[in-house]
Amino acid sequence: GGMLDRDFILNLEGLEGQSFAVTSPDGDEHAVLASFCPKLPGQDAAPLLLKILVDSSGSMGGDSIHQARAALHEVAQALTPADHVSYSRFGSSVQHVIPKLEACTPQLIGQVLARAIQATDADLGGTELNQALQSTFAIQPPPDGKPAIDVLLITDGDVWEIDEIVASAIHSEHRVFAVGVGSSPAESLLRDLAEKTGGACELVSPNEDVTGAVMRMFRRMRAAQSIQLHV
Repeated sequence: GGMLDRDFILNLEGLEGQSFAVTSPDGDEHAVLASFCPKLPGQDAAPLLLKILVDSSGSMGGDSIHQARAALHEVAQALTPADHVSYSRFGSSVQHVIPKLEACTPQLIGQVLARAIQATDADLGGTELNQALQSTFAIQPPPDGKPAIDVLLITDGDVWEIDEIVASAIHSEHRVFAVGVGSSPAESLLRDLAEKTGGACELVSPNEDVTGAVMRMFRRMRAAQSIQLHV
């Protein structure tokens, strides 16, 4: 009795990519289709400079905020002492609960960050994402930190002034990894923001697994990247 009224997403894991090229005659010319799947050398996971930004607007009330908290507790447990983290939440205003990129010591993870996540609720009014992102981008890295910084964004709201946000993120060398939750996140705008900054975007429908989506984002942050690829 169900209706196909939303995207159906099938995730396949553990498959090894394979490069290939095929050609086919097209009159006096040829059509070529090529797929390049590089085998990247193994490397140790790089330390993260991670800024967590979670939507605490009223529309996140109920299952969305509960699932976001559960997912962020999983992220906290996956951080290592070599990582740095800040924690912010936003609605009509933005609150930087951990206002600096702090080293992920056991005390910070087990006490400060855990309490900040547990206290996160849908109690900050409307959704002013532009202001929240600009304020989060402005958090300075530690003196010995690498320039590239990752933002993990969890929101169910719309995104305005996207060009300004993207330009600011690129200029400040932030990658945005966005998880859109609920029934009406701004899919195209979140994807645009994520992809143009070198990040990624996933959308999670109501009652689907937010923790899985957030942890996939976290693994992407640590993954090796191909750069300066020429064809």
